[in-house]
Amino acid sequence: MAARQSHTLTVLKALADGTRMEILTLLGTRRYCVGALAARLGITQGAVSQHLRIMKAAGLLTAERCGYYMHYRVSAAALTRLAEAMRSLVKPKAAEGR
Repeated sequence: MAARQSHTLTVLKALADGTRMEILTLLGTRRYCVGALAARLGITQGAVSQHLRIMKAAGLLTAERCGYYMHYRVSAAALTRLAEAMRSLVKPKAAEGR
């Protein structure tokens, strides 16, 4: 249980940044390489790379080499696990013992 909570905390920390949320939104629609993300967000490729590193370490992204470039996309499984972890925080009323 503690390992799952630790992983959920890591994911939430990775998402606790406006730029990373924008990246997640973009990557939820299609694959992007670093340069394309940088152009869409108006930030440097180095900044995008750092954000992607954090998100990938949290398990939120998958990467796939496409020629010279690495393309990133959102891991649907990671978002499903996060949603399940959030749902587990809410207990049904019957279990509360009123």
